[in-house]
Amino acid sequence: LPSPSDLDPLLSAYQRWGCHLVIFFDRVNSHTSWPVAGWTHEDLVDRFLDHFLPYASVALRNGLIPVLPPLQPGGDYWDTAFLRSTLEALERRKQTQLLESLVLSAYGWTNAHDFNWGIGGPERWPEARPYFTPAGTQDHLGLRISDWYQAVASAVLQKNCPVILLHLGQAEDPQKK
Repeated sequence: LPSPSDLDPLLSAYQRWGCHLVIFFDRVNSHTSWPVAGWTHEDLVDRFLDHFLPYASVALRNGLIPVLPPLQPGGDYWDTAFLRSTLEALERRKQTQLLESLVLSAYGWTNAHDFNWGIGGPERWPEARPYFTPAGTQDHLGLRISDWYQAVASAVLQKNCPVILLHLGQAEDPQKK
């Protein structure tokens, strides 16, 4: 990885060219995003933020909005739990500037569900739990993942955050193929 300071001229150029948002990293809640020796659930969110925040700082300094990277839906570390812990850690670390402009991202794969799967988030589907979706209930593993992420953001930050959906409507994770 390039150092955050090495990206300074590039991010400055992107901002001059009209770029507004930048995403650093991908699927940090998946063991494949970490070195074998580095993958543990203990302090994983803090270790992620130790990597992410210097890049976010350079982006903010250049007038860009750093977007929280998309998480692996479900993931080896359940994504909504990882998101909640990340937002709580950002508050604990007093990352005010980042939190004021915070944008989330998520993969909008359908996972072979209809387009309204999971609509209404956990308020509508409170029986859904990490790694367990009882019969007759729905989870966030579909196109309406943003409803679930908004619920987490609202619970932690008492505000909604914009959510950018990537791969919107794609049937499944292309890395599974």
